[in-house]
Amino acid sequence: MSWDEYSKVWSRSMEETTGLRSIPSMFARPGGRGNGGGEGDEGGGGGGWFDFPSITIHARSASGNAAPLRVIKGPKTQLNWPSHVSLHEQRGEIFVANDADDSVLVFKITDNGDVAPTRVIKGARTLIKNPTGVTVDAANNEFWVASMGNYTATVFPITANGNVAPIRQIRGGPSGGTALMIGNPGAVGYDTKRQEILVPN
Repeated sequence: MSWDEYSKVWSRSMEETTGLRSIPSMFARPGGRGNGGGEGDEGGGGGGWFDFPSITIHARSASGNAAPLRVIKGPKTQLNWPSHVSLHEQRGEIFVANDADDSVLVFKITDNGDVAPTRVIKGARTLIKNPTGVTVDAANNEFWVASMGNYTATVFPITANGNVAPIRQIRGGPSGGTALMIGNPGAVGYDTKRQEILVPN
């Protein structure tokens, strides 16, 4: 979902008597006002909250309830269920597998706040579908993307941008096929009437 969609879902749920009123949100965090950063963002009080997708950067020596050094978060970021990150130290870039947006986002290592990515790799030509992994191969100036949605590992030049075709791909299924999308099944059931297998994922 987009930033606006998240906000609308939250607003609707708060209006309903059976909604999420009892759960502190990013707009009303326990211990203070809370707005995704700043005063009142320390949490505590025994509750939790809903928050928007983000990339948080912590000091190497961070321990316990330590505040992040920087947080990349907001509608400009285009983050939508980010599932994995990889760094290119020499270029000073963070590559993000953006699962629910079928994209890879590239940010500067120094980015902070509601900032737009410097590059977005997305579109039909990329073959990226529900990416759950990304890794940088700095030695060969490439990055790899693992797409759970179409059982494909794709390779791009390190400077790729937009709706670009990969330079190589490795497939675990037929081209154009839809993957099962089973990533972390914890149980399985069988519907005898419809003869269907049910997998909670």
